[in-house]
Amino acid sequence: MNSPWVGSIAITTEFTSILIENVYLKIRQSEIFQRSP
Repeated sequence: MNSPWVGSIAITTEFTSILIENVYLKIRQSEIFQRSP
Protein backbone atom coordinates (compact mmCIF):
# COMPACT_ATOMS: atom_id res chain seq x y z
CA MET A 1 0.00 0.00 0.00
CA ASN A 2 3.05 2.29 -0.04
CA SER A 3 2.39 4.39 -3.10
CA PRO A 4 4.97 6.94 -4.35
CA TRP A 5 2.75 9.98 -3.75
CA VAL A 6 2.65 9.22 -0.01
CA GLY A 7 6.42 9.75 0.17
CA SER A 8 6.21 12.94 -1.88
CA ILE A 9 3.54 14.30 0.46
CA ALA A 10 5.80 13.58 3.44
CA ILE A 11 8.70 15.37 1.72
CA THR A 12 6.48 18.31 0.79
CA THR A 13 5.16 18.58 4.35
CA GLU A 14 8.68 18.53 5.78
CA PHE A 15 9.86 21.13 3.26
CA THR A 16 6.84 23.33 3.98
CA SER A 17 7.40 23.17 7.73
CA ILE A 18 11.07 24.14 7.26
CA LEU A 19 10.01 26.99 4.98
CA ILE A 20 7.43 28.24 7.50
CA GLU A 21 10.02 28.01 10.28
CA ASN A 22 12.50 30.11 8.28
CA VAL A 23 9.86 32.73 7.48
CA TYR A 24 8.81 32.82 11.14
CA LEU A 25 12.40 33.33 12.28
CA LYS A 26 12.89 36.14 9.76
CA ILE A 27 9.72 37.85 10.96
CA ARG A 28 10.87 37.54 14.57
CA GLN A 29 14.28 38.98 13.68
CA SER A 30 12.74 41.93 11.84
CA GLU A 31 10.48 42.61 14.83
CA ILE A 32 13.51 42.64 17.13
CA PHE A 33 15.36 44.99 14.76
CA GLN A 34 12.39 47.35 14.62
CA ARG A 35 12.13 47.44 18.43
CA SER A 36 15.77 48.39 18.92
CA PRO A 37 16.21 52.19 18.81
